[in-house]
Amino acid sequence: MYKGKNSVKDDKRCRLFSSGSKSIINKIIWLSIMLFLFAGLAPVIVNAHPPKSVTLAYDVAAKVLKVTILHPSFTPSWHYIKTVTIEKNKQPLGSYPYQRQTGDEFSYTYEIPVMSGDILVVNVFCNMYGSRTEMIKIPEIKTP
Repeated sequence: MYKGKNSVKDDKRCRLFSSGSKSIINKIIWLSIMLFLFAGLAPVIVNAHPPKSVTLAYDVAAKVLKVTILHPSFTPSWHYIKTVTIEKNKQPLGSYPYQRQTGDEFSYTYEIPVMSGDILVVNVFCNMYGSRTEMIKIPEIKTP
């Protein structure tokens, strides 16, 4: 086999190109894997959000607080309202954990005795991101 005066340079170029192409291919493969993983997580990041609204209503006769939550979710067993906490006059009354939600808008009821002027504060937490806090002041309760 004839090797001209540039044969040593040609051999070096072949080795450099060969190892360089492996390096480039490895980088492309690594980048492709990272993009694939990010693309898989992107919908989770975009879909995570706090509750859109929390509405409170107190039924004086029944002594029941109704908490209505609007929290749209494509996967309510995976992205849901995790916890509802309730305070009365800055004192914790309870923390109520949940494992899923029944739809985009749903309600929970809690039996809570109150007096005129009491303030109820409700915190609603998403299991992925964010929370919303609402309060209601109990108006004067007329006794029969």
